[in-house]
Amino acid sequence: MIRKIIYLFVKSLIVDNRPSKVDGSEADERLVMVYQAEDGEFHIPSPAKFIALHTPMEFTKPIKFPEVIGTNDVIQWSFDKRTTQQFEDTKAYANKDALDRRGYLESGFFKQVIMDL
Repeated sequence: MIRKIIYLFVKSLIVDNRPSKVDGSEADERLVMVYQAEDGEFHIPSPAKFIALHTPMEFTKPIKFPEVIGTNDVIQWSFDKRTTQQFEDTKAYANKDALDRRGYLESGFFKQVIMDL
């Protein structure tokens, strides 16, 4: 029995709304490969699957492709399983970065003021 699986590349993008950018700027972007199993659930395959992505040789049998997956299903799964966590990770990273920068500026400022006095 031949399993017929179509792999999809899904791009997930987090855009911030800094006022210095007209169209927003990308805070984080990820590309993930997914496939839909026979039970209808989407899964992330092993990275080793990238190695197997090549054009079929001349001797291979013709493949009958499975039915087309609805775009909305893929988008919903990607948002629920990937983008929401990506957003939380990006928010945590941005908050930590802001605190680190603030601490750096405050420590430098206060040391300079004390030295000037």
